[in-house]
Amino acid sequence: MMTVCEVANKEQFKNVGIKLILKNIIKLVAFVIITLVICRLLTDKVMYFTEIKGTSMESTIENEDLIFVSRISDIDRGDIIVFDLPYAQLVKRVVALPGDSIYINDGKLYVNNMLVEEPYIKQEDKMSAGHLGRYITLGEGEYIVLGDNRALSKDSRQFGVVKEEYIVGEVVASTDVLKKIAIFDQLSPLGNLLIYMIGITIILGIMRIVVEWKCKD
Repeated sequence: MMTVCEVANKEQFKNVGIKLILKNIIKLVAFVIITLVICRLLTDKVMYFTEIKGTSMESTIENEDLIFVSRISDIDRGDIIVFDLPYAQLVKRVVALPGDSIYINDGKLYVNNMLVEEPYIKQEDKMSAGHLGRYITLGEGEYIVLGDNRALSKDSRQFGVVKEEYIVGEVVASTDVLKKIAIFDQLSPLGNLLIYMIGITIILGIMRIVVEWKCKD
């Protein structure tokens, strides 16, 4: 038969456990809200995630890979960028910068009269020169972009220079990991990333509750 003190201690221990659970739930909700706000700010101002549709950048970036795009990077020769055209948003590699002179001759790329070695090209291809079949010197804020899969890429050979104001950002990383383990295919890459972060937070919260509960035994 339990004494009055034992009943009181048991009730007090139960109340402490409930308060601890509620405290961690509040922390979890606050973390999720803060995460959503930060992700929104990052998407608008710093970085965002998107999925590649197409094969023009293979084998560097595959179809359906996720890419991480920095909005604040300085653009240099060799960088992969995302930019807007009137009909689409494209991903290509920068091969010439403002002030550079460029042309294509016999399928080879020349920048400032020097042959450019391009180990990233998917396969050797006698690429058509298009607009780049003649000697071009770029003006201020003008870039030339080409796809790594030259045989299947629509790039500056067709549409000419890319203006600086149309550049969205630099691709700083790419991965298909999130795509392969995506929980909800209908969610955007950012949505899936948030799901993983929330899941990890819940697991850590439960582990903390268990540890604190054990310490009180």
